[in-house]
Amino acid sequence: MAFFKNNIRACLVAFVFLNLLEFCTFWNPAYRNLQDLRKKIIYWETMSRTSLDIAVPKLPTRDQFLDIVEGCRDNFLQAGVKVTDLKVEGFGTPENRVISQGAAIDYALLRLHLQGNWETIISQLEVLEDSHEEIYIQEIMLAPEGGESLLQIYYYSPNE
Repeated sequence: MAFFKNNIRACLVAFVFLNLLEFCTFWNPAYRNLQDLRKKIIYWETMSRTSLDIAVPKLPTRDQFLDIVEGCRDNFLQAGVKVTDLKVEGFGTPENRVISQGAAIDYALLRLHLQGNWETIISQLEVLEDSHEEIYIQEIMLAPEGGESLLQIYYYSPNE
């Protein structure tokens, strides 16, 4: 009977030891993976907050769009280029629309008919594109008496 009790004790000790060894072997990598995931979550939450705080204020709001259009016209007039026609051709949303914090990035197409020197027109378009991150030149068509340009102006608007 004593031999049987010793065998049971030895089996129970071996069983507990093996379970403890198995738990430590599998628990440690799982715990490390969990800690890595927590660090990644904190990193991406910080990045999303930081990028939203930086990216959204760079773009004007939909309400500021008319001020941008008037500013474009004033830049050309100050450089000696006459704006004979100014027309908003349409509004749109980019294919990869960004929606964050209740705001969406949209754009408007602005067509300008200009009269003046080609070099002045081109230099003023470059100045506009360089000084305003939200303005992109879509197309330029030059004629002997002046030219025509299509500007794409990005802005953000609240989701409704």
